[in-house]
Amino acid sequence: MNSQRLWIERFQAHIKDYQKYLRYMFNDHLLIVLVFVVTGGALQYQAWLQTVEADFPASIIMALLLPLLITRSRIATFLHEADQAFLLPAETRMRTYFWRSGIYSFIIQSIALALLLFVLYPMYSQVNGIQSYGSILMFILVLKTLNLWLRWMVMKEKGQVRTYSSIVRYLVNAVALYFYLEAAYLFTVITFIILLILLAAVYTNTRNKLLKWDDLIQDDIQRTFQFYRFANMFTDVPKLKSRVKRRSLLDILLPAKHVTNNGYLYLFSRTYVRYGDYFGLTIRLSVIGYIVSFLLETEWQILLATLITLYLTGFQLVPLFKQNAHLLWVRLYPVQAKIRVQSFIRFLTAILLVQLIVLSSVFLLHQEWVFFVISIVLGYLFIIFFMKFYIGRRIQKDHV
Repeated sequence: MNSQRLWIERFQAHIKDYQKYLRYMFNDHLLIVLVFVVTGGALQYQAWLQTVEADFPASIIMALLLPLLITRSRIATFLHEADQAFLLPAETRMRTYFWRSGIYSFIIQSIALALLLFVLYPMYSQVNGIQSYGSILMFILVLKTLNLWLRWMVMKEKGQVRTYSSIVRYLVNAVALYFYLEAAYLFTVITFIILLILLAAVYTNTRNKLLKWDDLIQDDIQRTFQFYRFANMFTDVPKLKSRVKRRSLLDILLPAKHVTNNGYLYLFSRTYVRYGDYFGLTIRLSVIGYIVSFLLETEWQILLATLITLYLTGFQLVPLFKQNAHLLWVRLYPVQAKIRVQSFIRFLTAILLVQLIVLSSVFLLHQEWVFFVISIVLGYLFIIFFMKFYIGRRIQKDHV
């Protein structure tokens, strides 16, 4: 077996699969919103930097945020479920395969680290700027290399060892980075030595152990699932296997089942609450939108942030319309086909109205009663317009 050729084949299939969905994800609508949000965020960030004082804890913030990506060192192995049976006997000949996976994972994760550092560095340089961007990047890339190696070796262990390893690695990464940012080189070296001792101890304990193929496969399935779940916000992903959660506490929010023509409305509501990540997506976007709105300075910026959050939420909940379309019993509902479209419009409108009220409550914290009313009115008009001219037309097209 040629492990190098196998890796190339798996890698090419991986790239082809991702390209297929990325083409739908980064469409014209999303790119316009992204350009608008990034531009507005950059201007707001630049204005905020001018108000940062000398005692602002920039080093602490960077030492808390960057290690989140440094510690998260999952290796993309591109393994399939059948590999546990067919590749297990050839484990000793798979070193080249896993080595290439490690290099690929390092490159991808390093890009994410460089982007996050690019965002955070102006804040750091505004306060003290002891270290340059390049030196910090090189330091965190060394930490990333060690963390990737550590996590790979820890994958040979079972149970809580992996959890403890992640916690310890995060703490050591955070402390080492903080000391480096503050130019406390002696403490940086001491912390780095601790990380190397940890690396040596794990290596000594795991060097004669075999790989846990079932865990590696599940780990890669989870990695792929996260991408598919994100892509499913923009297009259908047949490979996505969503999870069902009971969430009985939310049953009170569901509409009545026995009301005439309420079948689809109940189905959409039940699917939203229990199936996949639709409910969690709404909560996350609402929290992010609320925090962003709270940090903005002018009332019109808050209004704009509210409308953008409503747009993103509505846009990403559209796949829910076709979530159960493949089920035969759904097609046997004794109601007209147009009821399905109308029910989804009612359902999504209700979700966005609740989100609108939550986001507009930011004005109440600032005691801006007039802008609270303006936000509700503008948001309501936006939702009606959005439902009629975008969501309605899109799902009508999909329904046909």
